[in-house]
Amino acid sequence: MKPSKKALTFFFILALPLALFAAAPDATPTTAKKADDSWNLKIQFPNIKAGESVNLAQNETIEKDFIAAGQTITIDGTVKGDVYAAGQTIIVNGTVMGDLIAAGQTIIVKGKVGEDARLAASEIQITGEIVRDAALAAATITQTGSIGGDAFVAGSSFTQNGPIKGNAVITGDKVALSNTIEGKTDVRAAQITIASSAVFKDTLYYSTQQTPTIATGASIASQEQIPWPEKNSKETEDVRQVAEKAKGGIFTFLLVLRILGFLGSLLVGVVLIALFKKQILAAVPKTVGEGFIDLGIGAVVFAAPPILFLILLFTVIGIPLLIIAGLLWLLLVILAGTAASIILGTKIVQAVFKKDNLYFGLLTGAVILLILKSIPVIGGFCSLAVLFYGIGAIIKIDYRIFKRINE
Repeated sequence: MKPSKKALTFFFILALPLALFAAAPDATPTTAKKADDSWNLKIQFPNIKAGESVNLAQNETIEKDFIAAGQTITIDGTVKGDVYAAGQTIIVNGTVMGDLIAAGQTIIVKGKVGEDARLAASEIQITGEIVRDAALAAATITQTGSIGGDAFVAGSSFTQNGPIKGNAVITGDKVALSNTIEGKTDVRAAQITIASSAVFKDTLYYSTQQTPTIATGASIASQEQIPWPEKNSKETEDVRQVAEKAKGGIFTFLLVLRILGFLGSLLVGVVLIALFKKQILAAVPKTVGEGFIDLGIGAVVFAAPPILFLILLFTVIGIPLLIIAGLLWLLLVILAGTAASIILGTKIVQAVFKKDNLYFGLLTGAVILLILKSIPVIGGFCSLAVLFYGIGAIIKIDYRIFKRINE
């Protein structure tokens, strides 16, 4: 079957970033100096697993970084590098010698993280050991294990039953502290409860809306209360009004940009649907796990090209290829949001109205994602997830076009 011009054009526009990533997955990690004083630079690529359920068995060891995407991710074995995980439930029972960077609905760390942990979820449980720093963001956070460095915590509820050996910066609605914090502690919460078993070896700074509950027997080296933010005084009212006017102008400008971006995304989406309707419809995920696979693929394709672009600088024809590949990768990133709007919106339309209407799906998805991206904190994570998912969806569409060309 002879391929159409539009299919070939779309394929070559999007194939290069994926080809660059796939070209060197078996490269080995050495930086060896040759006799002629030139350098042989080779990059080690991570081990990647994706699916409904991803499991690293207890007797398995990964010598390099590990990327996992799926509905349920369980790490019982050992990872000697960093772990990047995205899923609904993420459980670490084994050992991660490097950093643990994870996002999901529920994250449970029962094992050991050899370096830093950066976790974002609805619920986080730390029952194991984090050797260095921990940055935790969730609605509910429970720490019964140990944190060997500094702790940065943001959540609705934080319960500390394990030691923190560095400084602690904690923001939330309800904070309960009952173990040792060796460094300085800064707590800002509507409700603070300190148990008799709590030990603060350095200064405790706290700001609370209510009178803190401090049990008899709690050991506090020194403490300082910071006033809870109140309404602006008369002295600062004029400054506040000027700031509000300035913010109003900036808000109007950003609102106009957002509206134009929204309309532009709809226009691009209409063009893509007109050109590749069948391929886009086929890319709509059938299951949640399939969606997570697309998300994981998108994250890898987003992260890999910049590393490979750096490698191109060391080649004779590297700079021209670098410019071309950079432009194509940028185009992929720009189209990701529109692709995500079409596919996610179409999935919602299919579930609610039992119809396959890509144009209605485009509008539905664009509106929903626009609202989600506008929510503080959540909007940032949503934008990142949309970017990764959109890239993964485009790669899937690109692959289907490639198959069609070769039929």
